[in-house]
Amino acid sequence: MGSPEKPIDVEMGDMNDETKQLNPDVKTDSELKEEDKEERFTGLKKEELMEIANQPHWVRARWALFIIFWIIWVAMLAGAIFIVVTAPKCKPEPTPQWYQDVVVYEAKVNEFAQNFKGMEDHLDYVSKSLFSKAVMVAGAGKESDPAAVTNNDDAGFESLVKTANDKEMKVMIDIPVDTLSTMHDNFAQSATAACASDASGMYCNFFVWKANGSTSNTDDYAEWVYNPDRMANYKVSKDSPNRAFLNYESPKAWEFVKMLVKSWFDRKVDGIQIRDVGHVQNIEPNKLVKDIWEKFYTNETSNEALFVYSSSPNPELNPVMLDVNNTNTGKSPMILSDHLSSHANLEAAGKMMRDAIEGWRNSTRQIGANLLTPLGGSLVETRFSNTSMGAALNLLSISIPGVPVIRSGDEVGASSPVLTWEEASDPDSAPVNSSNVVLNTVTAATVRKVEGIQAMQSLRYDTRNEDTKFSFIDTENNNVIAFHRKWDTKPAVLVVSNLSPSAQTVNVVSSSGLMDEKKPAQKAKVVVSSSAAFGDGDPVDLDKVNLPSGTTLILGA
Repeated sequence: MGSPEKPIDVEMGDMNDETKQLNPDVKTDSELKEEDKEERFTGLKKEELMEIANQPHWVRARWALFIIFWIIWVAMLAGAIFIVVTAPKCKPEPTPQWYQDVVVYEAKVNEFAQNFKGMEDHLDYVSKSLFSKAVMVAGAGKESDPAAVTNNDDAGFESLVKTANDKEMKVMIDIPVDTLSTMHDNFAQSATAACASDASGMYCNFFVWKANGSTSNTDDYAEWVYNPDRMANYKVSKDSPNRAFLNYESPKAWEFVKMLVKSWFDRKVDGIQIRDVGHVQNIEPNKLVKDIWEKFYTNETSNEALFVYSSSPNPELNPVMLDVNNTNTGKSPMILSDHLSSHANLEAAGKMMRDAIEGWRNSTRQIGANLLTPLGGSLVETRFSNTSMGAALNLLSISIPGVPVIRSGDEVGASSPVLTWEEASDPDSAPVNSSNVVLNTVTAATVRKVEGIQAMQSLRYDTRNEDTKFSFIDTENNNVIAFHRKWDTKPAVLVVSNLSPSAQTVNVVSSSGLMDEKKPAQKAKVVVSSSAAFGDGDPVDLDKVNLPSGTTLILGA
């Protein structure tokens, strides 16, 4: 056995029988070598493989494996195709009409630059300074009648259209459809002694007439004027006493308006705005718009725009009720709203503006247009005597969903609609009578509109999906309006606007607003501001935003 001083050192091969009996699990070296020799598989040699390669059972096995392989491969390919075909598809990028993704610049010929040549000379100002690609020309004709354009300058108008098209700009025409000038030949034919005794003549009922002594019923926007030739009273606009109301019960009046629209399209304009639809006489406004739309705009290959403006709040002017299109970016009339400016500089301005926007969103998914100054009315600067209010309104108009329509003069904070230009100025330079604060705000906002603040997807705000969100922030302050806009591929923005008469402080930290690592953001940076009190990039504490009167901020994370 050995001793502790001499350990056992016995080779396994030298174990005797007695030792093996005592250690039955222990194997000798020779036994291990034998087992290893028996269990090891060295495979077949090349010659052996060649001998069995063509044996029938091996041939069948190879064909079976080959067929199984291709069956599995085809099945996997078919499965992949099935998954691709049946998987939820990505939302297609919206394709709005050209008039649903622009900034429209509305200008009267004689106020903007005296004549068509002046407008043509300053198109670069509109396209380069304001990034507007659509000019709405007001007062283009004596009665918005192309047969009597301003100064009878047919060539000047044709040149304006051609130059605008060369600059990839659109030209629209503004047409009043409620009234016609008393200087028009049609009025002279209607206001005759013959019509006093017999109103069946072709033009006798062209305008709204009432016998003398039966004109007690008037309204806020119209009044009656006595005509001694016809010995009767005709209805005129209080704002423009030289314009008499058309009578749409007269087939001749209705035919005149349709021919007026057609004649402008014959001049190759890209769109028409009809106004003042809310005050048309003896016809439902909704029917008038629908009839014009169906006659001139239903051709799927046409790209003309129809803008519709009413200076009176008229719930009937709703694209859903018009039933012309039920898609957000499909062809449809553009209904203009001036609710923003009508509520500005009033107490609870924020709540009233929010209610107006929500009312539109709840009734239609279609894109609308936002107008700061009622057409034919005074400019923002004149109405509020407040440059900051004009800048704030401009910025808010460009920020909310829809198409902004900027009236000439509003974009520069002018107190007069007549713009003044330096004779030797650059074509894209600003008018002399401009406010840098207002113009810089509009320029910054429209540039960012081109960059993406209000690109195609923002116009789809009412699709209400996870890609494009528009949501109001509850500020618990009726004087301030705040909303969040988010797109799938663009940075989200938060817009906060105080258009009330006094300064306000609000908390806009919200789970429906700007987020910071999935938590409501506490701070943000100024993207665009209408106030000199805020500079681009300035940090803002969202739980305590101090807003002077007439201030709009666009904030980003």
